[in-house]
Amino acid sequence: AVAAVLGVQLVAVSVLESPPRFLSDYREPAIITAVLVSAAFGVFVLVVREAPNPQRTFVKISAIALVVSLIPDVAVGMGWLFVREGWTLATVFMLQHVAAWAVVVSVLPQTIRRRV
Repeated sequence: AVAAVLGVQLVAVSVLESPPRFLSDYREPAIITAVLVSAAFGVFVLVVREAPNPQRTFVKISAIALVVSLIPDVAVGMGWLFVREGWTLATVFMLQHVAAWAVVVSVLPQTIRRRV
């Protein structure tokens, strides 16, 4: 997930003519992604222990988390936050969130062994 997020950031920096200043630091997204994916793993462990259908439950929970994670990005795009970078930065952030989500949702549920 960290590699996917940094990959999106690297592509954005290389493609954009004048990348937003927030995209110049690669450490912050890597650290935040590592922390939040670790939290997702914790949620995953709880879901596997408690849910009757853990794969479906985890995918639903992660989809809700993805939607919630996009709210601040929309706020950045709308100029509601102190960041004035607009939709360019918001779009990159959204793509990073989707990239991390896609990795987590495609990898973690596959680790569950069928209960007999």
